Amino acid sequence: MALKINMQESEDLKYWILQPEGDLDAFSSPLFQEKVLSQFVRDKKNIHLDGERLTYIDSTGLGALIGIYKKLKDENCNLILKNINSTVKKLFTITELDQIFTFEESEA
Repeated sequence: MALKINMQESEDLKYWILQPEGDLDAFSSPLFQEKVLSQFVRDKKNIHLDGERLTYIDSTGLGALIGIYKKLKDENCNLILKNINSTVKKLFTITELDQIFTFEESEA
């Protein structure tokens, strides 16, 4: 499944809401990272990635997220992952990246 990327400002304009939909893989990761970072460079704010519709991620997808994370950290901003399904989150756990990234549970 191709990746759709929706990125918009929060209602209070304090952070970006990033909503990827589909697979974050070798095919989609470069464009994903480029789009997110180009928007971030124009307006440096924290990013909340809503993974509710993120169905799959591979090692290149993780690499893209690490690249985004590092750029945000360099600018004293945060990448917060929300609504990550258990299958995707398992990859973060296996690679121990769950100890680096900040996860928030949904406000259901």
